[in-house]
Amino acid sequence: GSRGSALVKKQRKAIFALDPTRVKAGDIVLLLSSPWGHAALCTQPNELFEAMPAGLHRRLVFATFEKRRDRIEVRRPNFPLIKNAEGKQLAEYAEALYGQAYDLLAASLAALPASPRIKANGSFFCSQVISRIFIDYGRDLLPDIRPERVKPRDFLRSLALDNVTDQCLRE
Repeated sequence: GSRGSALVKKQRKAIFALDPTRVKAGDIVLLLSSPWGHAALCTQPNELFEAMPAGLHRRLVFATFEKRRDRIEVRRPNFPLIKNAEGKQLAEYAEALYGQAYDLLAASLAALPASPRIKANGSFFCSQVISRIFIDYGRDLLPDIRPERVKPRDFLRSLALDNVTDQCLRE
């Protein structure tokens, strides 16, 4: 009866997944399930570019999901992503870094309230690489923070990014 259907509804668990048809190049996907979080950049249809312990690589958009809605956010640049003064697209800056190493030390230090400035060594962590890609493209999303200090949650407060999460998620 109605008690049985109420029980089924209570047991139903939602998964919030990115809709690959709605995530656009330039979108920043933020996974906020840990205190540090994770950030990835959509560089082309259905592909995210990200820094993981295995290095800088790509993964498919549709494989990104969270069990809780408040743990996934999508931010989109509120400026046109056209070729810059050097004649390059944003994705070209990401692709030039493909295969670089992950910087666990820098990622750990960025999470601390105050940390020493570390020397650039050609490796990156997730939010740092996204910040660097946009700077190289010609748009600093967080001008008050050095790229090696940017944490994924910092993108939530960027004035250059709009919240498009509701447009990009499906339950």
